[in-house]
Amino acid sequence: MKGTDLELMLDSGAYTAWKKGIKIKLQDYIDFILRTRGKDTWTVVANLDVIPGKPNETPTPAEAERAADEGWDNFLQLRDALAPHGIMPVHTFHRGDDFKWLKRLVDECEFIGLGPKTDGTTEVRAAWLDECMPYVTDANGYPTHRLHGFGIGVPELIRRYPWHSIDSASWLFASAPRSHPDFPKGGCLIPGYGKVEFCEQPPKGTKHFERMSRLDREAIARYLADHGIPDPRMLHDDYCLTCGTQWGWKGCCANMEINHALYRRDEINIDYYLDIDAEEMRPWKKGSWS
Repeated sequence: MKGTDLELMLDSGAYTAWKKGIKIKLQDYIDFILRTRGKDTWTVVANLDVIPGKPNETPTPAEAERAADEGWDNFLQLRDALAPHGIMPVHTFHRGDDFKWLKRLVDECEFIGLGPKTDGTTEVRAAWLDECMPYVTDANGYPTHRLHGFGIGVPELIRRYPWHSIDSASWLFASAPRSHPDFPKGGCLIPGYGKVEFCEQPPKGTKHFERMSRLDREAIARYLADHGIPDPRMLHDDYCLTCGTQWGWKGCCANMEINHALYRRDEINIDYYLDIDAEEMRPWKKGSWS
C-alpha cells in the first residue's frame, strides 16, 4: 500500500462463492485485479481455487483430484495474465489434496498457501500442517518458501509454524454481539484466557468477565488498561460513557454518549494478533502436538 510497508493480499472469494453455490469466472477475477491494480491495492492475490464436492459433504478422492487439477490450471492462467503487471498469485495446497500437488508447488512457486480447512479440530489441522512442513522447511525448521496460512486464527497454530502471513476472521467473529455459534458473543481475545465475553450473559459454562474470579478480573483489567480501555465496562454494548449506567441505551441521562463497544472489542482483538505478529518467528520443530 502506497506510503506504508503494508502488504495487502486479495482473496478470490472462491470458498464463500462455493458455499453459496455461485461460480466465479476466472476472467472476471483477472479483470477485477487489473482494474484495481493502479490504486495501490493488491501486492499479492490468491489463486481462484476450485473447491471439491458440496458444502457439508466429504468430497470423494476423485472430486478432490479433479478440483486440484482445475485449480492448478487456474493458477497457471492467472500467473501468465498477471506476470506483465508484476502481480504474484498464490496457489494453495488444501487438506485432503494429494501431496504431489504440494511437491509441484515447492518446485514451481516461491510463495505457497496452506489451507488446513476449518472443519477439523486444532489437533487435526496441526497434524496435517506437520505433514506439510518437511516439504517447505529446511533441516532446522526454517521456511524454504514464503508461507501463507489460510484460516489460521488459533494462536497455537500461528506460533507453531514459520508463517510469512496468515488470515483469519476470528477477531471479527469474537467481538460481534451475536455471531458465529463457535465464538463468544461480544468477546475479546485476552492472552492467557482465550476468548472472554463482555456483553450479554452467556450460556452456562462459557467465559464471561463478570463470572470470573476477582484475581482474573483484575489481571484482565490491567491488560485492557494497557491497551486503551481504562474500564472493562467500556466493552459492554449497553454502557453509558457519560454516567456509567449499564443500561445506557434506554436513555439513562440527558447527555448520553454512545459507547461504540463493538469497535473497542475489535481493537482489542486486533491488538491481540498484532502482539503475536510482533513475536520473533519460531522455526517448526517436529514433535507431537500438545
